[in-house]
Amino acid sequence: MERKIDFLIVGAQKSGTTTLYDWLKQHPDIFLPETKEILFFAKDEFYNQGTNYLDVFYHKIENEKIIGGAYVHLMYFPKVAKRLFEYNPELKLISVLRNPIDRAYSAYWFARTNGWETSKSFEEALKKEKIRAKGSFKEQADLTYLDHGKYAEQLHRFIKYFGHEKLLVLLSEELRERPNNVLIETLIFLGISQDENEIDFRKDSNKAGKPRIKRLQKILRGHDTPQLR
Repeated sequence: MERKIDFLIVGAQKSGTTTLYDWLKQHPDIFLPETKEILFFAKDEFYNQGTNYLDVFYHKIENEKIIGGAYVHLMYFPKVAKRLFEYNPELKLISVLRNPIDRAYSAYWFARTNGWETSKSFEEALKKEKIRAKGSFKEQADLTYLDHGKYAEQLHRFIKYFGHEKLLVLLSEELRERPNNVLIETLIFLGISQDENEIDFRKDSNKAGKPRIKRLQKILRGHDTPQLR
């Protein structure tokens, strides 16, 4: 792949990244691959194959001004920030954050719906968190619900390499309540045309199947879920 990826949506899972991806994919100046979740920078077996691994995802590039990509767990894995900087120090990063309690519970039901999670309750799954955080790539990526809510710790790794100016942080509530404003802010950050007239905002992508419950506040109160400051 001759051209470098210009921007990546780096997370967080169940926060609206698919919705943002679908919006940006409609913009004529942006190329995004059909496959949203590309694990290359996070998973060693793919990263060790070299950047030629990306060719299959980006072979349809034409004359788009910028190239993007996404993987919702890029924020989570500590080694990713350095890898991204070595790949392209001018890379721009977009993160969509959601209330960590809501996000954790939504991710649990997403895993249950997909058959990845065998725990019969959220409480049971949380008891496995520490073991899973040291387990397989799949366990770390999709079955550790509280760790993924440590946004400050995760984003500071990107800031260390790229600085604040190359990181755009959005909130899931903003995507839902002010989609036009969020899209314009994102396009300005990416440095391309701010014409959003042809963007279809009606898509509500990748929804989880269960609402949050009030007792989650009590369940999670004793856990470390630091907020971004």
